[in-house]
Amino acid sequence: MLAGFSSGAIALCIAEIFISPHPPSLLDCIAEFAVRTLSYGGLSYCYFHFVNLGQSSIRVRIYSDLADNPLGLEIETLKQAYNESTLVVSRLQRLTSSGDIIERNGIYFVGKYRLVVVARILFFAKQLILGKKSEFNSK
Repeated sequence: MLAGFSSGAIALCIAEIFISPHPPSLLDCIAEFAVRTLSYGGLSYCYFHFVNLGQSSIRVRIYSDLADNPLGLEIETLKQAYNESTLVVSRLQRLTSSGDIIERNGIYFVGKYRLVVVARILFFAKQLILGKKSEFNSK
């Protein structure tokens, strides 16, 4: 992540110096560079958090569980609480209780379409930014 950010920042500086047309005034030139740099920094900040959303939520929940248990928790307790099947079950419970999905005879269906729209927007943004369907795929 840091290498990508640094490479982009270097490319921005090179483009700013050699490619971008420069306004006649030095003050305008500085202002344009500041706007581009702040825009790059803001977009980089958003991208970093976009990529780390999934991992962060689990880390925060683990930290919260540990904070709620002053005597600490054993690794087996944490593994049981945060294994993949447990996470899927807890997410399904949250989605069914909110009505976003509906369960009938062990089969799940879309209830409310609001999260489908959000998911499609995020999927599109990932494809646009990463050039692939997932950051975990090498292709």
